[in-house]
Amino acid sequence: MARMLRHRLHFGPYQTPRFRIVQRVEDLRRGTVRIVGLRAGRIPWPIGQTKRAKSLVLKAALLLPGAIVLT
Repeated sequence: MARMLRHRLHFGPYQTPRFRIVQRVEDLRRGTVRIVGLRAGRIPWPIGQTKRAKSLVLKAALLLPGAIVLT
């Protein structure tokens, strides 16, 4: 695959979901998480935290129709 195509954002345009820091939201992978920050990348994305672990928040609105979420 060509280098330029490999790093291209697919299925865009993307927008950062609306949220507030310390807001609790539902993550498809980890359940209820607290928003603790914002990722510094091409698309700023909320970072959620359970009790200890931090990761990007996976929201249902981001899934393509027919997508399967493995838990």
